[in-house]
Amino acid sequence: MNGDDSWELRIPATYIIDRDATILFASANEDYTERPEPLKVLELLERGAA
Repeated sequence: MNGDDSWELRIPATYIIDRDATILFASANEDYTERPEPLKVLELLERGAA
């Protein structure tokens, strides 16, 4: 699966971190079909940039 004998599973993740290294949002799910809504991520990015 990974090109070797490991049994590691990559998990897609989304993080929003501000300039002070504060985590504003974190999302990780082993079900790759479950992702944060793009509009929610954009809204959080806009708030974090303010």
